[in-house]
Amino acid sequence: MGRRGNDDRSLWLNDSADPSQQAGYADTGGPVINPSSSFTVSAWAYLTNDTQFQTVVSQIGSDVSGFNLRYSPSLHNWVFLWTWNSGGTQQQAGVNGTQPVTLRAWTHLAVTYDAATRTITLYVNGKAQPPATLPAAAAAQTPDSALQIGRARLTAGTPGTYSAYWHGRIDEVTLWQRALTSEEAAIETQLLRENDGLPALENVVDWNPDGATPGASTLADTTTGYGKVLTLAGGARLDGAAIVLDGADGSASAPGPVIDETGSFTVSTQVSLDPDVLLTKPVGYTAQAVGQRSADGSAWGLWYQLTGFEDDPETDSTVPVGFWHFGRLLADGTFDGVTSDASAAVDTPVSLAGVYNARSGTVRLYVGLDPDDVEKTFSVVLGSGDLSVGNGFNGSSDHYLPGRITDLRFWVGAAADRDQIEDIVGA
Repeated sequence: MGRRGNDDRSLWLNDSADPSQQAGYADTGGPVINPSSSFTVSAWAYLTNDTQFQTVVSQIGSDVSGFNLRYSPSLHNWVFLWTWNSGGTQQQAGVNGTQPVTLRAWTHLAVTYDAATRTITLYVNGKAQPPATLPAAAAAQTPDSALQIGRARLTAGTPGTYSAYWHGRIDEVTLWQRALTSEEAAIETQLLRENDGLPALENVVDWNPDGATPGASTLADTTTGYGKVLTLAGGARLDGAAIVLDGADGSASAPGPVIDETGSFTVSTQVSLDPDVLLTKPVGYTAQAVGQRSADGSAWGLWYQLTGFEDDPETDSTVPVGFWHFGRLLADGTFDGVTSDASAAVDTPVSLAGVYNARSGTVRLYVGLDPDDVEKTFSVVLGSGDLSVGNGFNGSSDHYLPGRITDLRFWVGAAADRDQIEDIVGA
């Protein structure tokens, strides 16, 4: 993640499940904010282990962490904890998130404290969680030590004893000595680049089959550093240039989710549809190029729908006619999302990009470099299973795509316009 795009780096802390190896952290030379006044703390968090308490950022008070933004395994959620001493007894209060945590995906977290009202508000991907009011007895500890990134001091009376070490990555830790407004907290999730003011997009998946070993059963992402691996199944195969899908039972998948659907994201792929196989399908047939599995189907996907057939007088043949969709196939066979303006080309590579903007709650589809239709509102469904390529789900039904896929990439963040799509996709 970062305001400078691909040249930026995140803090990658120890991923080991062995507590004795959990020594990764970063700290400052001293206190950063005064917690007795209004303040805001924010960060991007990428969690790789959800079995232990883990700290994103904390600041040490008179003997323990006065505040602590962390993950709670018992709640499976984000928590902001305020700690103070009363009569020699350690007290705690705070605010809990209500959105489930997505493992191995970037999530933006922000917490504001309004000293006038003693209100704490936690934002997850720019969305406010139910706020909490600190009790009158809660006193801010005097900040007398460093800001900690990736660990906290939780036990009173044992200075220097740290725990709750972070597993994964942390980036863009930012603090203000004031409470941001809800609008400002939402803007922070966009992470605008300094050079041009466009959203900074973090490329988290890049599967490129060009040059892959023909006949191999897996395709690794060797570009982004996140190490996602795509596994082929059924009638799917690699031919050294593309993922070839038979439209019958060929597909590929990777453990998911690969992105947190409560935040903005962009997905792109290049697809060449097989017209011969489509001619064997019934009108209304739907197939998914790529999408995220949810509890009852697909949370979202790039879909193709066959709408009919027509005669081509130039070739004296029948050709399939259909359209692209970006969104979710509903149980009744209709789509929630956006549809391409023009019919889908077949037997030729076509670049597709889908953009979900969490701030506006809308989706947009690009075919080639052109935005199709208009932005449409989209109801978020959280992914809960594998990321699927060449097959989608609609209840118990499978939707296999016939054709070739030659590029597949994901970004955290919503591409702003056609120019930025061209910049990242290069189509």
